[in-house]
Amino acid sequence: MDATVFEHKGVFYYVWAQKDPDILGNSNLYIAEMESPWTLKAKQVMLTKPDLEWEMRKIPVNEGPAVLGCV
Repeated sequence: MDATVFEHKGVFYYVWAQKDPDILGNSNLYIAEMESPWTLKAKQVMLTKPDLEWEMRKIPVNEGPAVLGCV
């Protein structure tokens, strides 16, 4: 859900929101290196989960990943 792809130093990454039934909340953000436009190369890594006060209002959620810039 809400996935985006970006390139950093010649490597493509896939970032997305996904629910984990073992974690309180509606969704967390994950990242994985891509092997091709349709295949992930590496195991996913959780970037964030809802744990800040403003993320926990009504429905705990982290979603809509966006890449602002890579240095």
